[in-house]
Amino acid sequence: MNGRPESEPRTLGYWAKSCHDVTSNFANTAPVTVAPGHYFVIGDNRSAGGSLDSRMFGVVKRNDIAGRAVLSLWPLAERGEVQPPCQAEAAPEPQEEGSLRWSPRWLPTQPR
Repeated sequence: MNGRPESEPRTLGYWAKSCHDVTSNFANTAPVTVAPGHYFVIGDNRSAGGSLDSRMFGVVKRNDIAGRAVLSLWPLAERGEVQPPCQAEAAPEPQEEGSLRWSPRWLPTQPR
């Protein structure tokens, strides 16, 4: 970023713990040079098929970005790490629904 390689070592633990292939293109994005006036956008769901972002469709021209963020929505009321099973035949427990897991909060963004 800004002429220096950007490392995200904190994501490697996620890939290892969630049983995803840590050698996949989703876990290991090749180095990208982003030209002035372009953006490399990445979603917060780093799992395969979770976020369609610049890893899939490339950089985005500034002129192709419309609008501005007016809020962020953070839905979880409790924090914690999801621990999926690594055995292919095992199924995860059903997620609890209701106020314990879903409590939306409106987080206003700062105007520029």
